[in-house]
Amino acid sequence: AGATILTGHGSGSSGSPITLNFDTSAVIQAPYCNGTNGCIDVHGLSWWVVNGQSTGTVQNTANGDGLTYGQASIGIFAYPCNNCTFENLTIANMYVAIQNFSTPLGGTMTQINALYYSGQNGVITGMTIHDCGWCVYVPYGSGDTNLQVYNNDIYHWDHAMMFAAPSALSCTAPCLLFHDNRVHDNVNFETSGCVYHLDGIHFFGVSGSTMNGIYLYNNHWYGSLSGPCSSGFYFMEQGSPSQSNASNVYLWND
Repeated sequence: AGATILTGHGSGSSGSPITLNFDTSAVIQAPYCNGTNGCIDVHGLSWWVVNGQSTGTVQNTANGDGLTYGQASIGIFAYPCNNCTFENLTIANMYVAIQNFSTPLGGTMTQINALYYSGQNGVITGMTIHDCGWCVYVPYGSGDTNLQVYNNDIYHWDHAMMFAAPSALSCTAPCLLFHDNRVHDNVNFETSGCVYHLDGIHFFGVSGSTMNGIYLYNNHWYGSLSGPCSSGFYFMEQGSPSQSNASNVYLWND
């Protein structure tokens, strides 16, 4: 429990990335992955590809409502990881929630992530991500740009994705391209009194931060959804102190 199972040491280069390929049906798992560095740690590196080969899995086995543990947990920690790709991998059961569970975990849910990422020219594609708190967690860094998130299947979430500035930083255009994803079924995180506010993508920032160039298109939102506890599929904060300060935002064909 709390293990970091695989840690990268060293970066690839343009044209010669370091590639981690999962063998057929290979599984990396722990009762709960480490809450700081994840089960897989590639933070501070560049030019990496983590490829699940469509059958690989990273998972927790005992973290959730009514289970042995209720801990902060990260599947892959890649903060930052420039020119990195995460593809064709299942990240499962970081936290398994039960609708209207009597003693919900609360604030720690923000620290339960399938993928904790920042960087330039990142790609997240072909992933199956389910049963997690703030699943794809992106506190972008200064000068980050061109994060492409597409063709993923994300379900059973408190937040499918968080995209936000942790301080007065700027993400430059194109900041985020989120498209052709299937995002569905969040009702398992519904609680009495709405301990969690449920968002598809939650955009926010601080005074002095900016995000420029947000493209949201061809996504399919559906399934068993919480009515009372959902803020929205896209929740872009405007009011102080957590305004997103977003510009050049485009939505179509959702």
